Amino acid sequence: MFFHIFDHYIAKGLSKKPSYTLTALCGGIIVLLADTLGRVLLPSGEIPAGILIAVIGAPYFLVILLRRKV
Repeated sequence: MFFHIFDHYIAKGLSKKPSYTLTALCGGIIVLLADTLGRVLLPSGEIPAGILIAVIGAPYFLVILLRRKV
């Protein structure tokens, strides 16, 4: 899934040496927040969590990509 690309970087920001457990926890929280936000934003329907993850994650991924030294 798309969020696996950037949940490691979020875990890395929380801890200098992120573990697999912290990375998995960050990924689960990201999906949970996206699902909850998708249900709250549109009262008459529902926005899929994958769309919200892509909308939020794509700009974050570009920031990571542009900061990376080549």
